[in-house]
Amino acid sequence: MQSRISSDLLKGGFKLESVNIKDVIILASFLLTNIVRNNDLKIISTQKTNLTPFNSKTIPKISIESYLERLAQKTDLNADVIILAIVLLIRCKSRTLAIKDENKVQNECSVEYPNEIQFFSSTYSSAESYTAFHSLITSENPLYSGFFINSYNIHRILLTTITIAQKISSDFFYKNSCYAKVGGISTTELNFLEMEILFILKFNLYVTKSEQTNIGTAILRKYIESQYPNPLKTIRLISSGTFKKADSKSKEIFTF
Repeated sequence: MQSRISSDLLKGGFKLESVNIKDVIILASFLLTNIVRNNDLKIISTQKTNLTPFNSKTIPKISIESYLERLAQKTDLNADVIILAIVLLIRCKSRTLAIKDENKVQNECSVEYPNEIQFFSSTYSSAESYTAFHSLITSENPLYSGFFINSYNIHRILLTTITIAQKISSDFFYKNSCYAKVGGISTTELNFLEMEILFILKFNLYVTKSEQTNIGTAILRKYIESQYPNPLKTIRLISSGTFKKADSKSKEIFTF
């Protein structure tokens, strides 16, 4: 059963400076769980997925919400770090969709969801370093046709974007070895994945408070519409908060 957000957030709307970490975890897990569910259906339908360095061979048993709670507790995350990580995910999506088809490597793999992925591309599994990996392909990150998150990759992607987000937004952060241990992967792998995200984004990491607030507000609006199906109650809740009209950019978060 999914957790419910606080009455303060429902009544007052999303305010980055005062929203609590528990509410943000609920909102983020609501968003990401729904996106993952939709993309998993595509995998089930086609029995194929694109292999990237973020794939795990098996689907982790821990839920997205529990994983976020673990990361928040063990690495002292603030609410804004999680929202910032969502913004970075959106930018990764935009960047990878812009890659021209002719520059992409065909890296599809057959998979019988939810079974283990039996094949890993030698393109990156044999590379001993990030530099060696990209020397095997190109500098344009051609493994990606969009940045479609699913049950096989969401945990590694979340861990990596949160690691980056805390470093760029907080005065205090941990070594990668700590994030890796908490997240359940090796330090070497996290170092590799961090570089992968940074180069996908071309180090475009600056995010305004306004952008974070807009994203948080958009997720909250969608959450209310989903959790409170009574039209009159939904309208009343949305009207009571400080909601801005959703713009086209904020809508991107629901279409990974």
